[in-house]
This record gives sequence, structure tokens and C-alpha cells, in this order.
Amino acid sequence: MNSKFNHFKPYILVALIDALTTQMYIDIFSNNFRISIAVLILPVIYFFNRKINPIIASAFIGFSGIIFRTIIELNEYGSVLASLTADYQIFFFDIVYGLIYYFFLFNKKDYNITTWLLVVLSGDLLANIVEVILRIGINNIVEFSDKIYILFYVALFRTFIAIVMVLIIQFYKMLLLKTEHNQRYQKLLMHISDLESELYFINKNMSHIEEVMYKTYDLYESVDHFDKHKIKSKALVIATDIHEIKKNYLNIYNGIKEITDKDKTINEIHVFDLLNILFNNLKKMESANDINLKLSIKNDYVIKDSYYFLSIVRNILMNGIESLNDSRIRNKSITMYEISSNEHYLYKIIDNGKGIKKEDFEDIFNPGYSTKFNKGNGDSNRGLGLFIVKELVENIYMGEIKVISEIDKMTEFTIMIPKNKLEVLQ
Repeated sequence: MNSKFNHFKPYILVALIDALTTQMYIDIFSNNFRISIAVLILPVIYFFNRKINPIIASAFIGFSGIIFRTIIELNEYGSVLASLTADYQIFFFDIVYGLIYYFFLFNKKDYNITTWLLVVLSGDLLANIVEVILRIGINNIVEFSDKIYILFYVALFRTFIAIVMVLIIQFYKMLLLKTEHNQRYQKLLMHISDLESELYFINKNMSHIEEVMYKTYDLYESVDHFDKHKIKSKALVIATDIHEIKKNYLNIYNGIKEITDKDKTINEIHVFDLLNILFNNLKKMESANDINLKLSIKNDYVIKDSYYFLSIVRNILMNGIESLNDSRIRNKSITMYEISSNEHYLYKIIDNGKGIKKEDFEDIFNPGYSTKFNKGNGDSNRGLGLFIVKELVENIYMGEIKVISEIDKMTEFTIMIPKNKLEVLQ
């Protein structure tokens, strides 16, 4: 029950806003035809909330508008039926407006403000014409046609005010975003500085590991020549060194964890912003210059453990880029899109590169597996990218990852993560 209410809550809110703002109006033409500021606010709401379905919203707005006017004008008309029939035409205005917005804009998530402006203007004008015709009757259309320019000017004025509102809101949001980005950048610099110190100790520990490996091999080579006491002595030294290495790495781990825990606001970011930052950065890479990177995300939310999610998506995208760089096809592309269900988010990442052999499907998620190597010196890539991806998906987000592929055609990774593991509850 709660999930259904939450689904319809935005539509109820839009309908209430519309019902209230409809009361601010002027009468023109007669026949109870009103020009209100509701249609000025509605397209602004749609512009910034693109998940709201205009047809569903129009149904809510139409019914609530009729009910609201019927109650308010009950004393004037004397009966519920008379009050209802006096204003039923507003329902058709709302439906026509919603249909125009739905068919021209709703399914285009990447439309620009110019397209939005033209649709809002035409939707306002056509919906008003339909309402006026219903009010004055089909026999009076010829008389009304001489005054249609008034409706055009009204639609133009309301669209102008709406676009001014959109631009003001966008400008304000950009200011907030710029301030937030500056704060994040400053904090990031501090974190990088702290991490550099930890990297120094990691490098020092690696040298220590090499020394222990040398001592271990020396013991192995010389074990036949040493007595029992000397072997025990050397083994104790090695064990002590290993314990020291473990202690150092524990200190390094705690240091890095302290750094990442310093400011949780850096780790909590909207998924739309996170993926846009990633895609924009990848597009600037020389290796991705001739690859068409496409992103289609409908749901925006604050994401848990954003660094982990970023690592998952980035590793898969980098695999796709490398696969396409080895491919000879002309129209290279990688697409990421999202499917949402009641319980899960499903993310699909598809490239049209060289593909993966079926017998390798299981191995690609194993540590050390790699098809990438330097032809000059024979060094293989460390092969941890997809292993890390699988570990993070399954152990951090309790999700699943699957892959399908066709040689020289496509590779598709599907990541399914429970919503309650991915979203930060507001």
C-alpha cells in the first residue's frame, strides 16, 4: 500500500499545486473561460521532474480541478450537477496538454530547452483552443477564429514566464553545484595528499616483502646444509618479518580507512552526477576518441558507497574501450542504460567490440585472468578489473553480475543490485 502511495504521491502533489494556482486567473471571452497561472508552473515542474508521466498527471489534475471548482462554485450554481457541468471542459484542456507533452517530450530524456519551449507553447495554445471550442460550441467556431490570436499571445506570455523561471532555477542550481564542486575539490586535494603518505608506506612495505622473499628462498636453498637450530633461528626471523609486514599493512589500511571516512559527503553523491562525471572524463581519453559513449539513466538518487559503484562501472567501461580499440569496426559504441523494478536496479553496459569466447565467461571474473599483454616485453596485465567488479557487486551490494557475448559483435554486462543496498534513504 505504501509503495503505491509513494508512486502516486508526486501526481497528487502536482494536482494540488495546479488546483490552488488555478484560482489565480482572469476571465476572457465569457462562458467561464479562465486564463490562470497554473499552466505557467506546470511545464516548469515537468522540466525538472522528468520521471512524472504527463498523461497520468493530467488525469489527476483534471479530476482534482473539476472537484475543486465544483466545490468552490457550488453556491453560485445552486447544485452539484450545475456546478460540475459549468467547468467540465477544464478536464479536456488538461488531457490535451498532457498528451502533447507526453508524445513530444516525455520519452526523450535528453531534450534541450528549445524543444521544451516549442512544445510548451504549442501545448498551451492547442489545449486552450480545445477548451474554448467545448465552451462556446461548435457552431460558434467561425466567430471565435477571429480572436484566436489572443490565445496565442496568452500562450506566448505564459511560456515566456515559464522559461524565465526555468533559467532562474537552473542558474541557482549551477551556483549551488559550483560551490559544492569547489568544496569537494578542496577536500579531494586534502585526501590525495593523505593518500600519498600511505602510498609511501605501501612502497616501503613492498621492499620489505622482497627482502623476506629473498630470506625465504635462501633458507630453502640452504636447508640441507644448516642444523636444526639454525633453521629454527632463520624461520623465526622470517616469521617476525612477516608479522611486521602484516602490522604495517594493518596500519596502512586503518590510515586509508580514516581518510575515506573523514567526510562522508564526498562518498554520497547522486548517481546521475557520478556517472556523468565518469562518462565525461572517459570521453576525454585519447583511447576513447573514436568511441561513441552513451548514457541513459532515468532514476536519480544518492548512492551508497559511491567509490565502489564508480569502480564497478569504470572497470567494465575500460574493458569495453580496450576491446573496441582492438576491433576494426567503424561505428564503435558503448551504451549504458538502466532498468528499474520494484526491488532492483538493473544496469546494462553494452559494447560492439570483439567479444568474449563462451569458454572464457567464467574465467574472466577470476583474479589474474587477462587477455591484455605487452607484445614488446610479454608482460601481462594484472587481470584484476573484472575480479574486483564481481567482488564489489556481490559482497558490497549483494547483487549479481552476468555477461553475454558474441564474437566480433557485442558484449553485454548486466549488473543487478537491490535498491536498498544502492540508495541512501532520504
